[in-house]
Amino acid sequence: MITLITMSQGNPLAMKTTLDSLKPYCNEVIYGDLCVFADDSLIISTYSKEFNMTIVKYPFNFIFKYGFSAILNDMARQATNDIVLYMNCSEIVSRPYGFNMESR
Repeated sequence: MITLITMSQGNPLAMKTTLDSLKPYCNEVIYGDLCVFADDSLIISTYSKEFNMTIVKYPFNFIFKYGFSAILNDMARQATNDIVLYMNCSEIVSRPYGFNMESR
């Protein structure tokens, strides 16, 4: 299976849409929490009941201070699968396209 790594600074509804679209393909989610508002973090944390999600809290300015690659590498290091997929919050895999996970 695939580990999804993703992050957001808020927008729980968009994050839920992203997670739902990848649920058939990803059995693990590493979520980087850069949320500005505590309420957004709280809502997104409830998604861990539905998804196998590890939430990693980062300071809001982490990307500005250390760079985009630093946060991606940190999240990827925590993945337990061999394949890691990064998607932005609000990006989705729409049906009927999806991924073909069958071996040839």
